[in-house]
Amino acid sequence: MSNFYLLFEKNTNCNIFFRKTFFFRSSLILVPDKGFTLIEILAAVSIAVLLFCTVFGLYFFGVNTFQICTAHLDLQQNVRIAADFITRELRYARNLEVDTDEVQYELPDDDNDSYTIKKENGEIVYLINSTENKIAYNINTLSFTWDGLTKILSFEIEGVDNRYCYAVRTAVCLQNLQERR
Repeated sequence: MSNFYLLFEKNTNCNIFFRKTFFFRSSLILVPDKGFTLIEILAAVSIAVLLFCTVFGLYFFGVNTFQICTAHLDLQQNVRIAADFITRELRYARNLEVDTDEVQYELPDDDNDSYTIKKENGEIVYLINSTENKIAYNINTLSFTWDGLTKILSFEIEGVDNRYCYAVRTAVCLQNLQERR
């Protein structure tokens, strides 16, 4: 049978309401204070922890991906800058001497200066007489190949950084070559 609420009386001392029902039975009902139950708090904390872990997992994944891509990009740019520099320098070279890992040359405008491009201690070094300039770092391979018939100098640069490897192979047609020693 259903209960009908006929009368509510409040006892001011203990927050207990007396309920009289249709059958005139008296029973005590505890009225909860305003707040959350333990189950509600546990559910809310569980959802918050799941959201927190998801957000921070995505954040750390993004930071890690950014660092990896930045390192890879740095290696690629480093190798490409070195290849562009060597191409520009050697295009108008004269009096060329080629080894497998080093090239020496002179430029038409400079009568007394000797230029050298070589790999030394994992870096590509550009020497003007005895003054050293570093062009690129993290270089694993620098090799030159000379074709005297076509006057084409081919070279390969390979950069390595931790797990990544990036290589560039290109050729330069020498415009001002007078003689080859």
